[in-house]
Amino acid sequence: MSTVAGGIGGQFIPVGAFGIDFALSAMFICLLVFQLRGKRYVSVALIAGVLSIILSITISGNSYIILASIIAATIGVIFQKAVRREK
Repeated sequence: MSTVAGGIGGQFIPVGAFGIDFALSAMFICLLVFQLRGKRYVSVALIAGVLSIILSITISGNSYIILASIIAATIGVIFQKAVRREK
């Protein structure tokens, strides 16, 4: 019932009102900041950012976000396994 009410009521909110268009981006930035606990995490986050920029230029649509995330996560796992082998 509340989903229907939100769908109907949401059409009356003008585009860009209340800064809602930035709320999702701000939430993900906040989640990222809390996950950065060391150099390895920062480097993987930077790799993901650079990859997403490069892939956004070369791939049409929004699939570059998922692809950059998968590649960066894979690189992060490889980094983690390499560090564990050194110990």
